[in-house]
Amino acid sequence: MQGLTESLSKLHLTAGIKNEFEASAQKKAAEIAVKELGVSSLDSKYLRVGEAAKGIGLDDWYVPCNAFLSKLAHPTALLVIGLLHQNETTIRGLQSTCTTQEFISQDSV
Repeated sequence: MQGLTESLSKLHLTAGIKNEFEASAQKKAAEIAVKELGVSSLDSKYLRVGEAAKGIGLDDWYVPCNAFLSKLAHPTALLVIGLLHQNETTIRGLQSTCTTQEFISQDSV
């Protein structure tokens, strides 16, 4: 959340737009961190998910799944591959692929 807040603030700064929610978002994130996680301070430095997966021996599974799923999660990628303009048959095939992937990934964990 902290990294998201910081990157959004940088985008506002670059565009010359006042970010009216930055201070309240940072305050709320800090409050949640203390209350829910017992963390006394926040910064945007964290262990990348890929490194965490490697640390617990799941990097061979995480890397290809992340690469595949990121193509579907990012709006730009969706536009590039034309998912928004596909017919129902194509979308159903894609849903089947993702569903199958989910079952495979849960069985292998």
